[in-house]
Parts: sequence; structure tokens; C-alpha cells
Amino acid sequence: MPRCMKWFRGAIVFAVKNSLKSYLKIKYMITVLLLMLAGIVAGYLLSSRRKLLKINDKLITWAIYGLLFLLGISVGVNKTIIQNLDKIGLQSAIITTGAVTGSVLVLWALYHLFFKAEQTKGAGDEE
Repeated sequence: MPRCMKWFRGAIVFAVKNSLKSYLKIKYMITVLLLMLAGIVAGYLLSSRRKLLKINDKLITWAIYGLLFLLGISVGVNKTIIQNLDKIGLQSAIITTGAVTGSVLVLWALYHLFFKAEQTKGAGDEE
């Protein structure tokens, strides 16, 4: 087989494999979007039934608990994460502390910049 034919064959195989991967990704994406759309429609149609909404809230809470449990199993099985837990834990604690501190400082500044002035103006108008 000539060299150019081997290259052409390899290019076709590569294109078919990538096309299949792209098709599967799009298929899953469409499935997720259709499920979400179905949930939105169902929520709209069931919005007047308060009892079903309360049950739905409890089901969502328990589904989140179940997902967190399964995530914990995945982390526990991963030997790399378990072996580096001290490093990962310290980095996570530092990042979390920084994010919370930064959020609180920005919110404090925004509160004093926008809302504190309104309260002062409002108190002066009442007199």
C-alpha cells in the first residue's frame, strides 16, 4: 500500500473516531437539556400543588445527601487523594478561608457604600 494511502486511511479513521466522540457528547448534552426542560414544564404545571412541592423539596435534599455520599465513596477509593489528603486539606482550608474572608470584606464595603447611606438619609427624612 502506498504511503499516501496509509496516511489517508489513518486520517479517515481519526475523523470517524472524533465524529463518534462528538456525536456522543452532543447526544448526552441534548439529553440533559431535554430532561431539564421537562423538569421546568413539570414544575410549571405542578406549581399550584403545595403538597407536591414540599415533597419535591425533601426529595431534592435527600438526593443531594445521596450524591455527597457517593462522592465520598469516590474520594475514599481514590488512593492518590487519600495519600495526599494532608496537602489537599491544607490547600482547601486556605482557599476556603480566603474566599469567605474576601466575600465578607466585599459585602461589608458594598453595604457601607450603598445601604448605610440610604439608612442615614431615611432616618433624617422621618424627623
